[in-house]
Order: sequence, then C-alpha cells, then structure tokens
Amino acid sequence: MYMFDELFQSFSTVSYLIVLIFFILLGYRPPWWSRKSLDCRRRDVQDIPGPLSLPFLGTRWVFSFGGYSFNKIHEFYKDMYDQYGAIVKEEALFNVPVISVFEKRDIEKVLKSSGKYPIRPPTEAIAQYRRSKPDRYASTGLVNEQGKSFLLFYINTIIQ
Repeated sequence: MYMFDELFQSFSTVSYLIVLIFFILLGYRPPWWSRKSLDCRRRDVQDIPGPLSLPFLGTRWVFSFGGYSFNKIHEFYKDMYDQYGAIVKEEALFNVPVISVFEKRDIEKVLKSSGKYPIRPPTEAIAQYRRSKPDRYASTGLVNEQGKSFLLFYINTIIQ
C-alpha cells in the first residue's frame, strides 16, 4: 500500500491522463483485447508456406537461378515437401498463386471438391515438362487438365 501512495504522489493525475491518451492514440491494445491472433483468425492463401516469390516472375526463378531444372522437377518438389510440408504455395507468372498438395487425403479432397469441369491454373513446370516429353506423356496430367478434358481423363483413369 505504501508503494502505491508513493507512486501516486510522484505522478500527477495529468501525467496519467497524458500516458493514457498516448496509448489510445497509438492504438495499443493488450493481446487479449482483440481476437485476431493467428489461432483465431481464418487462414488465407498468403499463410501457406512456399519459396520466395519475385514480382512478375513468381517462383519460376528457381528453375533459372535456383539450381533446379525442368528435367529433374521431381527433386524440386521433393525439396519443397521436405522444407515446407504437405501443402505448399508457388506463384506462377504475374504472381498467380498455385497450391501444391502432396498427401493423398488432401489430393482426394481437392479433386472431389473442384466440380465436374474444373478450371484452375496449371502447375506450369509440370505442364511444360510433360509437354516436352510426348513420347512418355499423352497429356499434361490429371492435375493440370482443365474443363471437359479433365473429366474425360479422370473417367479414363478410374476405369483403368
């Protein structure tokens, strides 16, 4: 009690008001004041981890300057999985986000919820690689097919 009396005597009421106004103007709120912590807010595409994205180039720079090549794209995706986890964000040209999903249960969720004729940005690196090897690949793959060609490819894959 003695300590509080001393404290109040050393500061005037005006100084307390000045400090209070200062905190109000700064917008200071204790962490418990608002519920916008990472645990409470909805996660967004920007929260998904991934390699550094450059303006306009996105993450495609890793194939030119990052030590990866289109011929060994599987090494790039293995490193992405090891470094960032089961869901990774890449960015295509002009910084269009492309989400890569590596685990079976997540892939099933994406394919089942994308509709009958999905239109989504292709993973450019994989599409380019598969197009460069027509002797091995007849298409760009289930994930990169769009619209009706996706449905036909999907049905043929299930039947086989």
